[in-house]
Amino acid sequence: MNQQIRTTAIRRERLARLLQTAVLLALMVLVFGWLGVHAFGGRLFLIFLGMLVVSILFSSAASPRRVLGRGVYPVSRNQAPEIYAILAELARRAGLEFAPQLYYTPSGTPNAVTVGTGDQTAIVVTRGLLDRLSRPELAGVLAHEVAHIANNDVRLLTLAESMRLATTLLSKVGQFMLLITLPLFLIAGEPLPIGFLLLTIFAPLISVLLHLALMRAREFEADLTAVKLTGDPRALARALQRLNVASRGFLELLFPVPMRDEFSLFRTHPATAERVRRLMRLAR
Repeated sequence: MNQQIRTTAIRRERLARLLQTAVLLALMVLVFGWLGVHAFGGRLFLIFLGMLVVSILFSSAASPRRVLGRGVYPVSRNQAPEIYAILAELARRAGLEFAPQLYYTPSGTPNAVTVGTGDQTAIVVTRGLLDRLSRPELAGVLAHEVAHIANNDVRLLTLAESMRLATTLLSKVGQFMLLITLPLFLIAGEPLPIGFLLLTIFAPLISVLLHLALMRAREFEADLTAVKLTGDPRALARALQRLNVASRGFLELLFPVPMRDEFSLFRTHPATAERVRRLMRLAR
């Protein structure tokens, strides 16, 4: 009975996250397209859009080794058989055709990150993560990363990041065009295009806020999918709390700042307290 209630709650939450993702992505496209058409005109904007699509496809196809660079090392199945067994089972439950490759970095900061797409997907874990988490907690974190793969978050966030950067570029082009045409407006006595001016100024900030909100929404979605894969929301909640404490500096532990973990429009991840609260609600 509890499992049925949990499954229903996860479906409801995932539907809400799906709608939120669609709205945020649509708003990013709207800001990008509106600014592009006003800055370049229809035809030139289509050419610019085609170049953007090619760059997105190229970045998605890049191998993990090329993306990760130095200081990150591949781990073979013989070196970490237990972790690979966990990844294989999580990938099977998620319906993935390929289990992600495992990479390691000797950083003391506890963290895990997913890069690549398709059969080139990789999960990077740090020494700090492996040292601090129990096996169920590690499985919860790995399930969160596998969830990003299953939900195609790498492609989605690559698209959003590209649109954010392109919006910033279009904004600079628009401001440059206004600057060089300003004398013509003054000589002709024509009113300045205040609407376009405000758009070029605020479009990058709007795009950044939408992009960050999208990233937070995908983190919530990955938490939900991880619970679906493991059936253990408490383990992921404990892992998040451990990682949150481990990421704080010595002075912060002595003199905690109450507002540190509060919601902010400029966070890339949701507040840990909010993520834990939602996970524990599923556990109950």
